[in-house]
Amino acid sequence: MSAAERKRHLTVTGRQIHIREESERDQRVCPVCGERGLRVLKVTVATHVPEKFWSHLTEGFYFCSNPSCEMFYFNNVSKTYFLKDEVKTRFGLKERQPPRPICYCLQVTEEMIEQEIIEKGCCDSLEDIVAFTKAGTGKWCLTTNPSGKCCREYLGLVVDKYLQMARGTSAERAVRSVAEQPKPPML
Repeated sequence: MSAAERKRHLTVTGRQIHIREESERDQRVCPVCGERGLRVLKVTVATHVPEKFWSHLTEGFYFCSNPSCEMFYFNNVSKTYFLKDEVKTRFGLKERQPPRPICYCLQVTEEMIEQEIIEKGCCDSLEDIVAFTKAGTGKWCLTTNPSGKCCREYLGLVVDKYLQMARGTSAERAVRSVAEQPKPPML
């Protein structure tokens, strides 16, 4: 039977997911998308899953950071899995709708970063965003961030996305401005 045909019930919720065979051989591989997960501590998982699941927690969990994967936390050894809609905390890079949290320690969202760069036009670098929002300067990432890591690992990607949009917007304005200027009379 192929991995695509097999389904396994989730230990905690009883839901069914497709399990990749390689996750049975490598405990670090997300059983849904096949990407390598980030190791997280039990205390991190406990902070973000509902209390009714705490009795199912052990060490050895991984976080799936793939934005398009529904898996959130997985432990292939104990066969315990938490999907995105089963955790209490939204992970900004996995979210399509606002608010998209980025810095959990200081409550900075992607929308706040967008506002500073696109709407206010006051930031034109990662350093400016850090100075204005304080994102990436907290000290509680281990428990507040669902990935158990500091947002600095992906903050630059988020900032770059909006800086490029701002540059595109500025370039578009400049082109429109030149195009809208009156043409000199032809002699």
